[in-house]
Amino acid sequence: MMSDMMSGMMGGMGSMMKMGGMAMGGSPLWRWLLVLALVVVVVVVFFRLFRQRGHNRLAIESPLTALQRRFALGEINADEFTLMKTQLATK
Repeated sequence: MMSDMMSGMMGGMGSMMKMGGMAMGGSPLWRWLLVLALVVVVVVVFFRLFRQRGHNRLAIESPLTALQRRFALGEINADEFTLMKTQLATK
């Protein structure tokens, strides 16, 4: 009798495991791993985009630093740099 009861319990549990691991109301392990992998990918992509586009925006550039950067990049010549620098100094 006990063996019949045990086989009935094991058979019932075995059939629940065949249903994709839905025993005890849980989800299969592969679904949790898929969700975890998706979260990791989203976080990595977000931080890479943030680092590439938003890193320079966090630091507020002073007007003199912006002027020096523009001169170093060749956007303005030496005469324009000197003129703008004196204008900044008088303000």
